[in-house]
Amino acid sequence: MKKALTWAFSVSFPSYLSVALLGFAAFGVDVATDLLISMSFVLSSAAMYVIWVFVIIKTATEATIYNQGAFAMVDDVFGITRKTSDIAMRVIWTIVCTLVALYIPFFNDLTAICGAVSMTPLSFVYPVIFWNSKHGHEASTLRVWFHYLFIFVWGSLGFTAFVGAIWDMSLNIEAEG
Repeated sequence: MKKALTWAFSVSFPSYLSVALLGFAAFGVDVATDLLISMSFVLSSAAMYVIWVFVIIKTATEATIYNQGAFAMVDDVFGITRKTSDIAMRVIWTIVCTLVALYIPFFNDLTAICGAVSMTPLSFVYPVIFWNSKHGHEASTLRVWFHYLFIFVWGSLGFTAFVGAIWDMSLNIEAEG
């Protein structure tokens, strides 16, 4: 698990950072919050279709990864033991989630809210809390206080991201209506 998380963060952080920096370098301060909107003014529609296919693939793979817990729960509740039923359920679920994700208006705002509320605590806050509850009595006081500072900083960032996503969504809804 530690290797998987290390690889996931070591690949995803530079990828997102490079896209953000290249988007700013290409479009300056006029870059839209969704880089694809800025790119649609520059690229042909054929090139945009290729990009959208990659976005669909990315969304489908993320849906498969993030829903592993839901798949395991459905397997336990309904007693699914055959591999073909399990694979069929996952494929149908992934297709439905991908289509919903692509056609919901304000999906970027909803993704930001979900990331702020769920992924920030799950990735940064809860592991430190669990480590402190298991090893806190053996660790040095400085390390435990550093963990509390880490929890406070990431909890504050998650809360700030949540408030910012709600604010942005309200502005987008107001602009649409």
